[in-house]
Amino acid sequence: MDIPEQLQKQILQHQQLQQQGEMVANQRAQVEMTNRELEQTVKELEKVSDKETLYRSIGAVMVKVKSKKELVEQFNEELETGELRLKSLKGQEDIVKEQLQKLQEQIQGQVNQLKGQAPGAGGPLGN
Repeated sequence: MDIPEQLQKQILQHQQLQQQGEMVANQRAQVEMTNRELEQTVKELEKVSDKETLYRSIGAVMVKVKSKKELVEQFNEELETGELRLKSLKGQEDIVKEQLQKLQEQIQGQVNQLKGQAPGAGGPLGN
């Protein structure tokens, strides 16, 4: 039995949406990990004396920071940005899941129609 072109396109679209969902989930996991690291870094910085000399890694270079307070503020800003990015990614994930569900239902409906048209369909084994 030949698969109708419309169904083939929907199956391909479903696969692409699955890949997109995986990419978004991976990005979300990466942002979550970065946020956890930032939170841990801020906690550790709270234990350090204000008089300590602190450095921040920028690429392959270590740069002396002016103050602990400034460094904590920078990390907190990065954390806020990460939280916003996380909300955005969760929203994208929800949209992709919804699209996948709708497409799955459409595909299943077409498959069921094809089963109904198949020779010998309608018996106990045909459904």
